[in-house]
Amino acid sequence: PTKFEKLDDSQYRFRLEIQDHNTDLRFYRIAAKILDEKIKILLSEEIYGESAFQNKSVLAVAGKSQSDGRGYVILSENNKEKIISKNGYFYNPKFSPDGNYIIYNTSGREWFAKIIYDIQKNTDILQLAYLSDENYGFTPDGEYFYACTVAGIDGTIYGEIYKLPEFNIQYDLFEDNDIRKDMTEIMASWAMSCKYDDERKSVQFILSDKYTSSNPITKLFEYSFVDKKAHLIQ
Repeated sequence: PTKFEKLDDSQYRFRLEIQDHNTDLRFYRIAAKILDEKIKILLSEEIYGESAFQNKSVLAVAGKSQSDGRGYVILSENNKEKIISKNGYFYNPKFSPDGNYIIYNTSGREWFAKIIYDIQKNTDILQLAYLSDENYGFTPDGEYFYACTVAGIDGTIYGEIYKLPEFNIQYDLFEDNDIRKDMTEIMASWAMSCKYDDERKSVQFILSDKYTSSNPITKLFEYSFVDKKAHLIQ
């Protein structure tokens, strides 16, 4: 047990770290009460990720009470907590670089996604399926968000740039008629990644058939924030 907090004369909250028979280390948040010289557990939540930004923190937990195995995402701001999502499996919440958004993971049977929550608007603003940690980000000026993937049994494929704060689509790689001729061979079995290039002030989309070909084809598309256009680099 660590991080003890005294809530009142008889109630306490603390963290519990436990490892049983060489399993992975697990983390819990516990609330307890001293009653008739005995400890009564009031709350037991397993933590599936947490993050902090200035006076804010966020937790993904499961088990709002001893009999409740549902999942929650809990935002704490100035030590006041509120549930921003519930009744699902959630993990690894993170703040955006400016602290205005929370990005957290959710998953179900044979699918997973990232959800972006707008703290000021108090709502989920975007959900993106099959999005890995490597293939999304915010531009340094905080004005844009980009994401890409080629994944899923259903052939999910996208390469998009969103204008903040409304998250309207600024650019969609797969709806660009000017470069569509260069994308005729791209299939849902291809690999895809994207990144921001600060020197070139652009988002680069890299596609390859490396998983299905012994002589991989690689295509590099770049959306420039200078001329607001996309270009085939290679």
